[in-house]
Amino acid sequence: MRQQIADIEQQLAERVEQLDSPLFSLGLASPLVATIHAETDPFGDFARPEQYVAYAGLDPSLHDSGDTIHRRGRISKRGSPLVRRVWGMVPQAAFEAFHGLRLRDPQSGQRSLVL
Repeated sequence: MRQQIADIEQQLAERVEQLDSPLFSLGLASPLVATIHAETDPFGDFARPEQYVAYAGLDPSLHDSGDTIHRRGRISKRGSPLVRRVWGMVPQAAFEAFHGLRLRDPQSGQRSLVL
């Protein structure tokens, strides 16, 4: 079974490399890049970054009453929950790529600094 998983991951990496995605410059692994492209491609559908952020549900929610508009610190959570989760993983993946460190032990799943 481990060999099958390794084969699938290799095939995924090969297919994602064909996309020539700029997301690789962020140090993201193939599964994260594949998920982002699968959920939000084509990026050309979004004319401005704000549209993509709103589509992913990462924009701040607004509460308006009469003439007053209050920005709340919470994200709106409209859009794809999978995209929000993946974009939540991006800072950790970038940290791990640049520093060669992991914040979680992959076998136990517990928080630990693994060198």
